[in-house]
Amino acid sequence: MFSQILHSKLLKTGLITLVIGLSSLILIIGLKISAVYSQTCAETADDTSAVIQGGLVTAFSLGNTLQLLNPNSSSCYYGKSSAITNISTIQDYNTLKSLYFTQIKSADINQYTFPNVPGIAELNSQIQAGKINLFNTPTGPVTLTLDGSLNINNPNTVVIIFADSGIDITTNQLYNLGSSGLMLVSNGNINVYYEAGHQVTEVDAFMITYGQFCSIYQSGHCGNGSGGQVDVGADQLIVHGSVISANSGAAPLFLRKLADNQDPAEKFIYEPKYLIISKPVFAKDKAIWGEIK
Repeated sequence: MFSQILHSKLLKTGLITLVIGLSSLILIIGLKISAVYSQTCAETADDTSAVIQGGLVTAFSLGNTLQLLNPNSSSCYYGKSSAITNISTIQDYNTLKSLYFTQIKSADINQYTFPNVPGIAELNSQIQAGKINLFNTPTGPVTLTLDGSLNINNPNTVVIIFADSGIDITTNQLYNLGSSGLMLVSNGNINVYYEAGHQVTEVDAFMITYGQFCSIYQSGHCGNGSGGQVDVGADQLIVHGSVISANSGAAPLFLRKLADNQDPAEKFIYEPKYLIISKPVFAKDKAIWGEIK
């Protein structure tokens, strides 16, 4: 199999990338890194069909236990990409939630805190079409589970969820409108399921986890249960968006294994639309002072 990621070398820890606009600073979630590398690894050294793939996965740590994450593997291929500038530091979920949920006050944003962990029907009951919907889900006896489609496939409909616990994705999340989208910020793990009845192959979302990201969760654990790839072939996981792992102690786990060994098992396609649709939440005005002579 091959799996593609962006391999990051970090100067400092942090969680905010600033994109400067004409009158504002657009705050798009991203790890601050000094260099970014696109990595594609073949299963064997003589597999010459491996090619550099584009994508966007950012992490403090990528781990070193699997060949596909091992920078010293003879069958890994690297391509250097552009660097992201170091600017500021926000390292924990509570700070991020305070800045971009608790302190957000706007009549143009549909903001709601669920009293209990909601199901899909309850989430959909609070989504307003054509608006930014900013939600917070609490910790509870159950994990926030996306086991159906959200009402996002309407123009200019954005859903941003701050989940105080983890998030389980058990069905495909398909939201392909250019003006709409889903952003998930999890204080726990984000698990993408692949088991009988829950074979997830596509997630259209911008995801940030302060726990651990798992690309194939089955039978109550990630991968084969021992930190390795699944023993049987799975379908490719395609993410239209990004995955950001903000936990320096838990590398993201990309553990799918394709039977044909010809395509990336996890394919990430960056969606620039998130720079625009998240601006009303992840943005601050920029004031420049100067002396008039």
